[in-house]
Amino acid sequence: MSFYSSHRHLRPGRIDGNPLHRLDNRVAISTTRVLDSCMTKFAPENQPLVLTNPSCQGTPCQFISACSIQNKAIITNLNVCRIEQRPTFSRVCCDITIPLRVTYKDTDGQCCHATSHITCHQDVILFTPEDSIFPYEILATASANAPTGTVTRDGQICATVCCTAITKVCTETDLLIPTYGVAVAPSAVNFREDACREFFNLPLYPRGNDH
Repeated sequence: MSFYSSHRHLRPGRIDGNPLHRLDNRVAISTTRVLDSCMTKFAPENQPLVLTNPSCQGTPCQFISACSIQNKAIITNLNVCRIEQRPTFSRVCCDITIPLRVTYKDTDGQCCHATSHITCHQDVILFTPEDSIFPYEILATASANAPTGTVTRDGQICATVCCTAITKVCTETDLLIPTYGVAVAPSAVNFREDACREFFNLPLYPRGNDH
């Protein structure tokens, strides 16, 4: 079984009843703590997509789709400047690059894949903590999808790319938190066994019209 098909009182998710019941343990965990974050949405039109590592050598003739490869974005040209009037905040300027996977058809009718990217500039205000032995980091996560696109006469792909980027101030921290104890890993259910259960539960012979 899995967390969600058995052991209802131990599964992750919504708590029913008293949330303090069985909350009798403290553990230290090492994790990435998000101190502040902000979200930006943008959708550049006719954005040129430079293709790299194509799966086939034909020239693009039909755009199919493009989407982000991973949630983690790449930050470059980072500049963090504290604001004198608000010493616990900083102006954070950077470029956020989102890796893309582009799907298209070439002149031979083959379905091809290639990598590309889109870059946006961020100029935002975020909380930044005071100096410490283990400093904070500026990280970014992003997601992108291109619903429409065209291929120019010279074989270049241009698309409207819908992007959502989250810029974060993060630090690696050891936290002491209350827990319900160690999660119990339920035994797995074999897919073939589960798939055949409905078939095996069918009646052996069909019923007649007397039922």
